[in-house]
Amino acid sequence: VSVTSLEGGDAFNVIPGRTAIRGTVRALSEETLLRLRDRTEAVLRSTVETHGCSMSIQYSPDYYPPTINDPHVFKLASSLAAPVSADGAMGIVEPTMAAEDFAFL
Repeated sequence: VSVTSLEGGDAFNVIPGRTAIRGTVRALSEETLLRLRDRTEAVLRSTVETHGCSMSIQYSPDYYPPTINDPHVFKLASSLAAPVSADGAMGIVEPTMAAEDFAFL
């Protein structure tokens, strides 16, 4: 969970009437991603309730699921690509939290 934008008010000595917090929620599995979304909302609701505030939360309706390669397709692709790679082998890259739409393919 990353907070990437915080907006509220325009004076250093006045508490703003409204604040917007924006960010991203990313995970290495769809199950964890959905659980993080639920927990983030629960923590926010608990916090605003404690302080007598209100909130709204919006998630992109078409979130980006993590890219998970099919092991059988990876093995086939590796066998085809290995002869043309610099060292004759395919490397395995550790999962990252980058967001992209390749998972939809």
